[in-house]
Amino acid sequence: MNEKLGAALSQLARGVVDGHRVLTAQVGNVAIGLEVLPDHVTVPGDFDCYGPADIAGFEARDWRYIGLRMTVGNNQSNATTELWAVESGLNEPDTEARYLATAVLPDLFDQCQENTAALRELLGGLDG
Repeated sequence: MNEKLGAALSQLARGVVDGHRVLTAQVGNVAIGLEVLPDHVTVPGDFDCYGPADIAGFEARDWRYIGLRMTVGNNQSNATTELWAVESGLNEPDTEARYLATAVLPDLFDQCQENTAALRELLGGLDG
């Protein structure tokens, strides 16, 4: 990942941790949009990695799950992808922002790029 993209994803991650619902960043001619959506379906019982304190915190609304919808595009094409069951508020803000910036958001960005490449391939097949 290049430095400018890393900085943009860090900015977006900090915005998520700070509670913003709609975020944007620009890297060259590429616009990155990120929407934070409530995940009302996922619960800690869906996973076996939470202890009683984590579950109590979830039930007390100290933390929650969110969905992230990322759109990446320029003046020629756009691609969107989503990820659900993302923990929000379970960890310290700096830890959460670092995790989002170095693991979650880069994966979403890569998926958008893959979706764009797959769409171009599909559309190219329509010409023949």
